[in-house]
This record gives sequence, structure tokens and C-alpha cells, in this order.
Amino acid sequence: MSSLKEISLRRLLQAREMGVFTALVALIIVMGFASPYFLKPNNLFNVLRGMSTVGIMSIGMTMVIITGGIDLSVGSLLAVSGMFTARLLYHELPPMVALGGGFGIGLLLGTLNGLIITKIKVTPFITTLGMLSI
Repeated sequence: MSSLKEISLRRLLQAREMGVFTALVALIIVMGFASPYFLKPNNLFNVLRGMSTVGIMSIGMTMVIITGGIDLSVGSLLAVSGMFTARLLYHELPPMVALGGGFGIGLLLGTLNGLIITKIKVTPFITTLGMLSI
């Protein structure tokens, strides 16, 4: 049983992701020494909160890339959805209605991308590049 653990640990240490993890740990250590505020809980919370949007989008992008596709319009659709939500809030709609509207416009535009790619058979690169430009 211990040899199985040894093999698993050796495999983990040889994985290419280990290099990225090592760089992340080194960066955290350097930043911890460079700034007395970096490792404070409030700052770490702000960093994680700022990265949450990118993290959520990267999950969807991973699925697209695994299937052999590409989507260049993810960031612009996020911006359109966010701006639409903000405009609805500006016109004093309830926050939940504005949130639903933002999700709805994102869903609508993403569905439009998908329909153009699957039904009209336009290359995903061209379709999402066009949506990015729009």
C-alpha cells in the first residue's frame, strides 16, 4: 500500500501543473515579504473576489476548448451582461429583476452564438469573433 502512495506522490511531483503551483507559492512568498498588507485576510478576500469572475468563466471555456472549439466572445458577453444589468438597476428595477435580465441577455447572446455555429455551420472562430466585435 505504501508503494502505491509513493507512486502517486512521485506522479504528482512530476506533473507539469506542479511547476505552476510552485511559481504561485513563490509569488505568494515574495509578495508577503514585499508588502505587509498582502497576507492580510481582507486583501486575500479582495484578491479572490476579483478573480472569481475569471474563474467562473474559465470553467465554461475549459469545456469549450476540450470539445475542440473556441470562443472569443466570452469577455465581451460578460461586459454586455454586466452593463445591461447596470442599466436596469439605473432605471430602478429591483436587483433580482436586473440580475435576471443580465443572465437573460447573456443566455440569449450565447444561444445566438451556438445557433449560428450549429445550424448555419459558421466556424466558431468567425462567429465568436463577430460577436466580440458587435
